[in-house]
Amino acid sequence: MYHPDKKLNRNDIIALMNVDISGVNKDYLTKEELISEYKIANLISFESRKYNQIRYFLNFLKLLPGIVVSDDNEIAYKENAEEVLVKNIDTKRDQTLFGLMKENLFRESREFYNGKLVCYFTKKEQKGLVVSHIYASAEALKNLDVEAAYDYRNALLLEQNTDIYFDKHDLTFDEKGIPMFGWESTADFEDDNINNRLDEFILYPERLKYLAIHREIYLKKQKKFMK
Repeated sequence: MYHPDKKLNRNDIIALMNVDISGVNKDYLTKEELISEYKIANLISFESRKYNQIRYFLNFLKLLPGIVVSDDNEIAYKENAEEVLVKNIDTKRDQTLFGLMKENLFRESREFYNGKLVCYFTKKEQKGLVVSHIYASAEALKNLDVEAAYDYRNALLLEQNTDIYFDKHDLTFDEKGIPMFGWESTADFEDDNINNRLDEFILYPERLKYLAIHREIYLKKQKKFMK
């Protein structure tokens, strides 16, 4: 995709959807031709007639690797997005992609723990388990890393109390899954969980990469209490 602005907007998408590509002799449209095609689309009420298709297509673009769609429906390649879309990046969670991430994490738990959904830290089967991001999804989306935001390996299945400590970086894990308790973790929480750990078979390279990011933030927080 070449465009002098390094991005396409909603009007450009409508123009492209209205084009009969069999009548295009070259492999692209110029910016002026896009503007002209959008005017033609307006004359035939294309947007009002094809509203659902336009919305579907824009949502579909959000799923494509290497493509970033802003919250006001501007589209750019990932390598250009930070330059041309940074003020409009949508950091809100996409429920469809999060749902897929959740299902993959549940599948992983059932595969490793005899068909059960368990807290990866306590190994207890219980209701209300949380899909706890390791590298925060909002931060990943802010950095245009959609893959990390919805990668099930960027999450741990945790019971709610553990999730609170983990989310606030008052708990993290070393490369072998051994817990590291922070200054603001309570004595009761530490006593209850001192012998718990993450199993090494869930600590494959991708998850360790995300845990390294979490651990770095944890260590920065703990340093504040050491001054």
